[in-house]
Amino acid sequence: IENLLKMLRRLIPEDIRLVWRPGQGIPPVAADPSQLEQVLMNLCVNARDAMPGGGELAIETRVADAAERVGTPGEPLPPEGEVVLVVADTGCGMDAAVQERIFEPFFSTKGPSKGTGLGLATVYAIVKRHGGRIEVASEVERGTVCKVYLPAAPLAPTPAAGSSEPLRASGGRGGDTVLIAEDEELVRNVLVRMFQRAGYRVLAAINGRDAVTLLEQHRDEVRLAVLDVVMPELSGPEAYERLVALRPDLPALFISGYADDSRAATRIPPGVRLLEKPVSADVLLGAVAALLAERKQSL
Repeated sequence: IENLLKMLRRLIPEDIRLVWRPGQGIPPVAADPSQLEQVLMNLCVNARDAMPGGGELAIETRVADAAERVGTPGEPLPPEGEVVLVVADTGCGMDAAVQERIFEPFFSTKGPSKGTGLGLATVYAIVKRHGGRIEVASEVERGTVCKVYLPAAPLAPTPAAGSSEPLRASGGRGGDTVLIAEDEELVRNVLVRMFQRAGYRVLAAINGRDAVTLLEQHRDEVRLAVLDVVMPELSGPEAYERLVALRPDLPALFISGYADDSRAATRIPPGVRLLEKPVSADVLLGAVAALLAERKQSL
């Protein structure tokens, strides 16, 4: 969270006060850092949009108390307890009817040109994948409080002397350059951080046309392209056609929130892999590493 605060402050206007309240003595959680960044970014952007006239956005972490540990019917409580991530705003709030639907895919109150309706659905999917749960409390004109509960992980034993952590198979060895094209800013920022953390150099494009321009400028550097399917200017598949015209040997990978839509699938060129959002860092980086290895073997 502290690593993300600088980025968040650039996304939050000056009339919104950003408050960070880190908890003390919080146990670790077993989680994909990039996906938790995506959760926090989505929640904070929603909070920002709920306060067009300014307000306060508070981020808090703490250990869940006994009263909160109600669990899900039929599922045991996490034995090590739970860690809570709280994102609270003083914005416009939501009525009960909207709150019942906020985690539905493609449901949005922002209008067709301002939101995909996938933000909170993505948050929900990531939290559930991590064995957690999310609660939202809101009142019209009185703000919203989102609480993400994640199971605490048992402390790992201290490594024995002389042992070493195994290398991640998805690591970007040698500083290969990856071209990313993603029109949603918060998703693009998470992807850039994910690849940089894995050791890659990253060129980030805001749409398909920008991706073509970047490849023209860095034709000999780029080793692989990661393209969102649905983008303005040029879609992912349209951009891919122009990219391979410039670099016929360039491997590519598509990502999409509409991967289960047959219309999206028919746009993908044969033999190019499509991954569904939200995609974990291990899956995405593993796919990229495999494509790069295949390309190097063919040279």
